Amino acid sequence: MTNSDTSRARVKISEWLAQAVLSVSGVACLIIHQAGAQEPPAGAAIESGVRAAIQEARSAGLSMSQEQESAYLAAAARGERRSKEIFEELEFRPGESVDPNAATATPLSHVRGKDGVEFPPAEEVILKPLPTPTAGPAPTELPVWSPEPYARPSRCQTNETKRVVWNEKASEPENEVLNDILFVEKGLIPLDPEESFGKTTRLMPYETPFSRGSLISMEIYAVPCVPYRVRMSNVAYYYDQGHNALKNYDGDPRGKGKLSHIIQRKLFGEPQPKTRGKKYGAYE
Repeated sequence: MTNSDTSRARVKISEWLAQAVLSVSGVACLIIHQAGAQEPPAGAAIESGVRAAIQEARSAGLSMSQEQESAYLAAAARGERRSKEIFEELEFRPGESVDPNAATATPLSHVRGKDGVEFPPAEEVILKPLPTPTAGPAPTELPVWSPEPYARPSRCQTNETKRVVWNEKASEPENEVLNDILFVEKGLIPLDPEESFGKTTRLMPYETPFSRGSLISMEIYAVPCVPYRVRMSNVAYYYDQGHNALKNYDGDPRGKGKLSHIIQRKLFGEPQPKTRGKKYGAYE
């Protein structure tokens, strides 16, 4: 036999010895106990079984030191202790006879770990029916998105100006413009808007159909119709509709204003003679 064959033989003997030690230690004890033994094998029986397995391995040619033998015996002792612990934790002992006709014993406590909570007497137990589930509130309907969420203002039918005083205690003359916003169609804007509408007028041009951005701006300023203008002087607010929104009020915010010839031609074409009445579309 070569050295390699001898080494392989010793390895197999070592594996067999380890299995033998396990078979007579805690794992085997548990199997024997579950098969019907009243108690796990005693420690002396386990130790003698392990020593017999070691002696058989030495006879087969396995060399073993005293330290290795002690390690195998210690492993068997640990298995024995674990087997006893498992045996003590079991509620039913193998080998005990059970009478299926015997009356069921009344439970003394509700087991919860090592402690227990006593059951109340049967006459004190009151079974209450579960409440019938009721329907909850109806879910709130989510808003439905619309491609046109803002109302489209119509064309103004009258030419008028509404004045609302906000500074009644003003001591200076009303000749200062603090804010001036005009919602006007792009086609009515001349090359020089300051000459036609005023030097401080801020234009908010729109096209038809209205863009979403234009509609949002009109919603913010509550534009009722177009063209529309919001002016603020050092004394009052002015809300202009129709042709009044297209006039120039520089120097006299409270005055009638002036509709430039450029805007007149854009609105009416060629100039028309003046009339006494303030008919819509005529010069003033």
